[in-house]
Amino acid sequence: MKTSLFSALAFLAVPALFAAEHPIRPNKDSLTPASFIISSQVKTGVTCVKNDAGAYVIRMDAADAPKQIYSGIVIPIAEGDTCVLKLKVKGQGVLQFGFNTYDGKRRYIKTVCEPNTILKPDVTEYSSSFKIEKNPQEKSAFDRPNFALVTLLAKKDTKVDIEKIEYEIQKKAAEKAVIPEF
Repeated sequence: MKTSLFSALAFLAVPALFAAEHPIRPNKDSLTPASFIISSQVKTGVTCVKNDAGAYVIRMDAADAPKQIYSGIVIPIAEGDTCVLKLKVKGQGVLQFGFNTYDGKRRYIKTVCEPNTILKPDVTEYSSSFKIEKNPQEKSAFDRPNFALVTLLAKKDTKVDIEKIEYEIQKKAAEKAVIPEF
C-alpha cells in the first residue's frame, strides 16, 4: 500500500515543463509584428519582413534610437520557476532579451534579461535562463509573480533580424509529500 501511494504521488516532485515558439508574422494591414507592442518612444524602425529564405523575421533598426518591443502573449509563471528564452538572430550591435514579470494584479514587477549581447553578422542562436524570484513588494498572494512577457531591446546603432523566438518555463518542483507511516 505504501509503495502504490508513493508511486501515485511521485509525479508531484517532477518539475513540469512548458515550451512554445513565439509566432513571427506581420499584422494584417501593416508591417508591424503581430503579437508585439513597440514600447520605444520612436515607433519607426521595427517591422516584420520576409528574409532571403521567405520566412518572416522581426527587423529592428535602431540607427536613430534604441528600439524596444514586448510580446502580447501572456506566459504563466510563479516564484521559483526557471524561464528560458532562445533566439535565432543575425545582426550587428547590442541586444538585450528577457522577460518582463507582472503580479496577479497585472502590475509590473521587474525585467529579467540578458544584458548587452553582442550580435554576430551570421545567424546565431542565443539562449539565457532566468530564475523567477519573490516579489520584494509582496503583501498578499496577488502580489506574487503571475505572468511574464518576452521583451527585446535593440540598443542604439543596432540592426537585427530575429528569425525565431522560443521560450520554456521549467516549473518549480513541488514540495516533497510526507507520507505518514501506518
